[in-house]
Amino acid sequence: MESERRQGYTVTEDVTYDARNPGNDGGALLAHEYFHLVQHNLTKYINRGLVKTGEPANAAEFPVWFIEGSAEFVGFSVGAMAQNASYWDGREKALSYSPPQESINKNALADYEIRLCCTYPYHVGQVATEYIVASIGFQKMLDIWIDFATTKNFEKSFETVTGISKSVFYQKFDAIRVKVGLPSISWKLDGLINKKIDG
Repeated sequence: MESERRQGYTVTEDVTYDARNPGNDGGALLAHEYFHLVQHNLTKYINRGLVKTGEPANAAEFPVWFIEGSAEFVGFSVGAMAQNASYWDGREKALSYSPPQESINKNALADYEIRLCCTYPYHVGQVATEYIVASIGFQKMLDIWIDFATTKNFEKSFETVTGISKSVFYQKFDAIRVKVGLPSISWKLDGLINKKIDG
């Protein structure tokens, strides 16, 4: 069994890259998937999952919004940097690569803890990662992963590194979500079923 995840890639030129449509050519996807390897290596969780599934045995793992959202953020950032472009030029388009469901991106952040058929953690998580990086910096975002190697508990590592609890972060994020390009909260998980909030 392999004890390390070691992969690499280099993008030297891409004639199809469009800074206003950064997911069109696949460059962001390469960096996204590579960052999943980085996540595993930083946490020392080799050959096992990192994400919460709703089972008590992995309640201390990472919420799926942070796993996928940070990979989206890094993917689009690296894709833009590799082509001497700006992340912000393509941000609006990057946040549009979602399934065409009425509920997409309309749940509170807490509803994106586990992967479900009816919630899509990628873009909400990407914007939440932007908020973390804007608040404490990219290295501190990485430090959450690094600290997890010691604590084996996302919530402890998140609070240690950010200085606030996960629940306080959720409140802060949900309060500013519309200002950073997400729709207002109009859906809520009821168990494993996503329901539109009345009124």
